[in-house]
Amino acid sequence: MCPVNGKLQLHDGRTAYHFQPAKFWQNDPNGPLYHNGLYHFFYQYNPHGPLWDTGKLSWGHSVSGDLVNWAFLGTAIDPTDPFDVNGCWSGSATVLLGGRPAFLYTGRDAGGVQVQNVSFAKNPLDPLLREWEKPSCNPIIAFPADVINNNFRDPTTAWLGRDGLWRMVVAAEVAGAGSALVYRSADFLRWERNAAPMHSSAAVPVLECPDFFPVAEHGIDGLDTSANGGGTGVKHVLKLSEFDTHQDFYMVGRYDDEGTPSRRRSLTAATTAGDGAASTTARRTPPSRSSTRAGIGVCSGCGSTSTTARPTTSPRAGPASRRSRGRCGWTATGSSCCSGPSTRSRR
Repeated sequence: MCPVNGKLQLHDGRTAYHFQPAKFWQNDPNGPLYHNGLYHFFYQYNPHGPLWDTGKLSWGHSVSGDLVNWAFLGTAIDPTDPFDVNGCWSGSATVLLGGRPAFLYTGRDAGGVQVQNVSFAKNPLDPLLREWEKPSCNPIIAFPADVINNNFRDPTTAWLGRDGLWRMVVAAEVAGAGSALVYRSADFLRWERNAAPMHSSAAVPVLECPDFFPVAEHGIDGLDTSANGGGTGVKHVLKLSEFDTHQDFYMVGRYDDEGTPSRRRSLTAATTAGDGAASTTARRTPPSRSSTRAGIGVCSGCGSTSTTARPTTSPRAGPASRRSRGRCGWTATGSSCCSGPSTRSRR
């Protein structure tokens, strides 16, 4: 067991209750999820030393049955391929409709450029999710021509629109403006960028670690990540981290994935959050499917803008993720559809 246990006493500056690996560097949490009776915690991890180091960042992996006692399972993905050889950076986890978990993550390629990649659990029936495979078609999103200063990173957990397409947000610096770009896909492998960003601000040129999730207007339970805000009773939270100040900010508004380009606006009902490292949220998402309708994503403001500082919050923790099926020959119970051999991380 990893020596992170609520019953242990503090010594040598280690935490007694909050998660901490037995040794070496840890930072951003990536893709927490509940799968086959266990809580899985993935996080930025340097398995080779105590410092953050470009080219050495992997995803650490620990599991728990109670969110207090954790077992360390080594690394889930490592920088072993041309598309992530300079580090497996932050990202998220989504569970596809056939039950196969998938990572969306930023890799720094052989040239140091930030690109977006995907990795799939090799055996979704394994409760420990010990093996992951990276399809050879990575990167699934290359560095965009209009993004500058190599700021293109941190894909969110994906959600299903009413048209059956997956969507995710990626943070980017577009023409000097910090932007939350929306991408959509039918098969989780080929992604197309929306014409307009979900949010953009020239006042904050570098944003990172976005998160986007629905919340109920009434009650305390978390919602399915694909719950639609086009009707009543559901709002959405867009959380972003400011690179220069290391502060988190969030906005609350209505999200309509059937909006037309003329209605496409940023989510403008904003509240700011206090100091803290970049973070992602765990979500409670009961199994269900969105209905199928046509359209692409729009965020519209709800209420007046507030400058009151508040800490960021997330929905009640619990079983997380969405499920889906792939296309172009790939299924949740098979291998990736991409040509060529896939690479695997084994423990």
